[in-house]
Amino acid sequence: MSKISIKNMDLHYGDFHALKNVNLEIEANKITAFIGPSGCGKSTLLKSINRMNDLVEGCRIDGQILLDGQDIFHDIDVNLLRKRVGMVFQKPNPFPMSIYDNVAYGPRTHGIRSKAKLDDIVEKRKEQLQREKDNIEPQDMKEMALNSKNKNHGFKEALKKSGLSVISEVKKASPSKGVIAEDFRPVETAIAYEDAGAAAISCLTEEHYFKGGSKYFADIRVKVDIPMLRKDFIFDEYQIYEAKVLGADAILLIAAILSEEKIKEFYDLAKSLEIDCLVEVHNEKELKKVVACGCDIIGINNRNLKTFDVDLNTTSKLAPLIPYEAVLVSESGMKDENDMKNVKEQGAEAVLIGETFMRSDNIKETMKQLRSCL
Repeated sequence: MSKISIKNMDLHYGDFHALKNVNLEIEANKITAFIGPSGCGKSTLLKSINRMNDLVEGCRIDGQILLDGQDIFHDIDVNLLRKRVGMVFQKPNPFPMSIYDNVAYGPRTHGIRSKAKLDDIVEKRKEQLQREKDNIEPQDMKEMALNSKNKNHGFKEALKKSGLSVISEVKKASPSKGVIAEDFRPVETAIAYEDAGAAAISCLTEEHYFKGGSKYFADIRVKVDIPMLRKDFIFDEYQIYEAKVLGADAILLIAAILSEEKIKEFYDLAKSLEIDCLVEVHNEKELKKVVACGCDIIGINNRNLKTFDVDLNTTSKLAPLIPYEAVLVSESGMKDENDMKNVKEQGAEAVLIGETFMRSDNIKETMKQLRSCL
């Protein structure tokens, strides 16, 4: 068996067809050289083998690239792939992140993390929060929330419907993948989600890493009737009052960045404003905090926030540890109908899906395919 197999591969940069029907077998323990004139596609093909082209705007790849028989686009996490397939460039080719994170990327994928990515995200979010407070004073935001006429559209009830409910996410980018949707049309995407049968819509409002914003949320809110989740890194009560003003039916609370006391405080505050809470955990330690607070909607994120690796078995490991009846949401990593069936069998009542939809050319068809096994 070849070490690397490239089958019927086509690569487009927007409308430009850069690589056409490439078929190639690269054997193990041998040196394979690509020779050709400048611009013929040598680097483009090489960058595809460890998915560096994921970072190129408007790039689309059809066909298969197999590493030891595994499809690199579907069967291997991108961070693990880049641990196995390295690349040395003629010129620097940094990831779309800070210089610090570019330097730290290699050590982190090998388990060395002197500065947690999550801490960096939170620090950037604190800067955004200060800008928001400079725009609207905390006391004014609180009064706006307490006087708000926004009603809850029934987020929790929407997740408990028969089958496996889908929370479809509107996001332009992520820390692990960079820009996902170059042609970002949040309102059109949200309307398409509602038409496709989504139970609820999640909208990112973190600006730096996810390229989201409160304006996107507000614009979507007036165009759809289904419940909306404000997905963000919430660590200040101001953000909860702001969510009420925006018309959020639910907020995300991340156990990894909150103490048990803060989870309870924010949970109670949100409930007093008629806002549901999707409380997210990644491991047993975080789950214990959430269970102690009696949270009624628990999200199990299959993505490790430190390595960004995805393991759907996270849901199966943690679900049995919830000692009371709660709505269980499985987050991250759902790419096809088999993944949906898998997490449903593990006890999930709902799933949160973002990247799979944001990369889809036909949201309704993708939704139909994902739900085909239910």
